[in-house]
Amino acid sequence: MPRTEIDVPALTRMGDAVGQVAARLRETSERVDGWSHEGGRAVEGSITCSQMAGVAYDWFLELGQLADEVQRYGDDLKRTAADYRAYDELTARQLRQIH
Repeated sequence: MPRTEIDVPALTRMGDAVGQVAARLRETSERVDGWSHEGGRAVEGSITCSQMAGVAYDWFLELGQLADEVQRYGDDLKRTAADYRAYDELTARQLRQIH
């Protein structure tokens, strides 16, 4: 018989781990944003410095968006675990009432 159970604690731990990855991405994004401000002032009037500052700002935005997506994925894993547990408990209560 195929096994169909869901390891709810493991799924919740995965969601937490994914959330930690999102937090690290967010921290990296904020550090990159700091570099975008510094790069623009590195050499007064330098086109290269201002272009690099622009690229750093673009990376700041991209990493921030990625962090948001990863966080949503981690939250979805935890919500799925909680939903599974709740449905499993509901089904168990219903089965106890039948017998």
